[in-house]
Amino acid sequence: MRIAIATLLFVIITLSITVAIITDIRWTITMLCTSIVYGALSPAIAARRLYFLAAAAPHTALFSALLAIPIAIDVGYLPLYLWALILGIPLINIVAYMVRRGVDPDVATSILVAFTASGSVILMNVVREVYSSYNVWSYIVGDPLLVSENQLPYLTTVALMVLTLVVLSYREILVLGIDRDSVFLAGVRTRVYDFLLFTLIAIAAIAMIGVVGFVLEHILILLPASIAIALTDSAFRTLILSIAISVVSGLLGLALSLYLGIAPAGAIGMILLLIYIGTIYIQSVRKVIKKVVKTV
Repeated sequence: MRIAIATLLFVIITLSITVAIITDIRWTITMLCTSIVYGALSPAIAARRLYFLAAAAPHTALFSALLAIPIAIDVGYLPLYLWALILGIPLINIVAYMVRRGVDPDVATSILVAFTASGSVILMNVVREVYSSYNVWSYIVGDPLLVSENQLPYLTTVALMVLTLVVLSYREILVLGIDRDSVFLAGVRTRVYDFLLFTLIAIAAIAMIGVVGFVLEHILILLPASIAIALTDSAFRTLILSIAISVVSGLLGLALSLYLGIAPAGAIGMILLLIYIGTIYIQSVRKVIKKVVKTV
């Protein structure tokens, strides 16, 4: 296990240095931060089976980012991204509150998607007509190449915060996903961990929407854990693998996009998809080999 982790770290460090040399260190840091956020959160979402909510989080992120534009311009006081977080975090946690009150999770999430999707369409037209200086399209497709040096501390802080909180609470999140009632009876404050995870999902979706875009957030927040789960049966190895897969895909996608002249977010999504398909193929081959061995 230690050798495998050391090998993964060596590959990631080598790849990071190589990509930074052939591209721009600013873009490399941006992709590292983005990949760490989604790679760390993905197994936590899988453990709690919050796939539907995770897929709905980009809708909330888009709505919050669009609503934050007029507020940041007309009200001021805070940067746009902080307004977006202030608006988006309560929306995601409303779903958690509805679930605790007995509403079916899928129904609660559907209500959130209906509200944010409808609101986003209205806000897009408002922003395009009244606040035309803002590029709404960047929130849809994302572009890590447009990240400025001033935004790097913000992205780095988000990545370190998400990684730290996921690692520190990962065991509790896993147990809550397995047997929530027993955890509650043991005296653990389940609401605290619910609020933490839902808030981290909101932060990840909102903070990174300008980098990867609304479209690709669905893939980046779900596929890393799906790939890792297919490759290992250990919960903590799943976390490590998920982060590693996300980081490698992000860096390779950045380099490939610059070489081919395509959108970085699209390249990253395609690489993750190819890795996932390859993993499923390897699994099917293993099953066939096991059957053959048993028959022999």
